Amino acid sequence: FDDNKSAIDLNCNVAAQGDDEVLSIIQNSDTKIIGIQDDYQHWANSGYNPSAGKPLWVVEDEGSHHIFFDDNIHNDPEDSIVAVRYRGTKLLPKNVDGENLINSSKTSFRALSGKEILQMQDKYIVRVPTIKPIFDRRWFIDQIEVCR
Repeated sequence: FDDNKSAIDLNCNVAAQGDDEVLSIIQNSDTKIIGIQDDYQHWANSGYNPSAGKPLWVVEDEGSHHIFFDDNIHNDPEDSIVAVRYRGTKLLPKNVDGENLINSSKTSFRALSGKEILQMQDKYIVRVPTIKPIFDRRWFIDQIEVCR
């Protein structure tokens, strides 16, 4: 997701464009129910590349955070259904002096690599074993506790 992509409403009008506008709708909208449909074929045609997956916006140092539950999460940096868009500086690669190798600010989002996305598991991303939550009514609650 980038500034060249848009979120479209039910009437095929542009509802938001770019990371900040989409995230604003998700977090600040008066609408309490938001439906987002992924494009599996786009992801498959992209070789299951993480950047083509379902978007998750992570903002460093917020008081709360989103948790992405999906049954198609893998421990493979080349095969991720989640496209993490990250705003912050903590996850930037560092040189030997501890300085950021990438010039990034806390105001812009960047797409994380597959390896970086793996670091998000059990904090922002949780693989759902398809049947287990059916038999364990507390499964999702327990996973939220793990992600704290």
